[in-house]
Amino acid sequence: LDGVDMDWEYPLPGDSAQNFVLLSQELRAAFPDKELTTAVVSYGATGEGMLPETFALYDTINVMTYDGAEHGTMQQFNDGLAYWLERGVPAKKLVMGVPFYSRPSEVPYRKIVEADPESAQLDGVEWNGVLQAYNGIPTIQEKTRLSLENAGGIMFWVLDQDAHDDLSLLKAIDEVVTQAQ
Repeated sequence: LDGVDMDWEYPLPGDSAQNFVLLSQELRAAFPDKELTTAVVSYGATGEGMLPETFALYDTINVMTYDGAEHGTMQQFNDGLAYWLERGVPAKKLVMGVPFYSRPSEVPYRKIVEADPESAQLDGVEWNGVLQAYNGIPTIQEKTRLSLENAGGIMFWVLDQDAHDDLSLLKAIDEVVTQAQ
C-alpha cells in the first residue's frame, strides 16, 4: 500500500465537512508515512465542504476541472486553480485535472478521434446530433503547461478513453513535460 486516495464527491458545508475532517485526520494518523490524496470540485459552494484544516493532511489535492456545465473549459481550469490557491492550498499540492471524455454524453476521446482525426485539434464536436465538449490536443498541452508553471502537476480521467496513437492526449501531456525538463 502506497497510500489512500479519498474521492468523496463532495463533502458539503456543515456536518459533512466536519465528518470529512475527522475521516481525513484518522487516515493521516493511520498512515503517517503514506501518500494521502483527495479529489475536489473545481470551485464554488461545493468546494466550501473542504475545510482549510484538511489541506495540511493531504499530500496531493486533485482538482477535477471537468464535469458540470463547463466540462473541461479553460475558464473552468483557470477558475479552479485560482479558487484553491486563494483558499490557501499550496500550489505544489494542487494537481489539475483534465478529461479524456466528452460531456454531455461521455463519449470517449478515443472514439471522437477515430471518427474524425481532425477533432483532435478541437474542443467540441457534434456527436449523434448533440454538441460534445471535450479537450483536444492544443487545450491539453496548454493546461499541462499551466499545471507545470502554477501547480504541482496534472492528472486525467480516465486512461482507457484515450487514443492509442499519435492523437493520444497522454502523449500530448508527455511532450509538454519532456520539453519542460
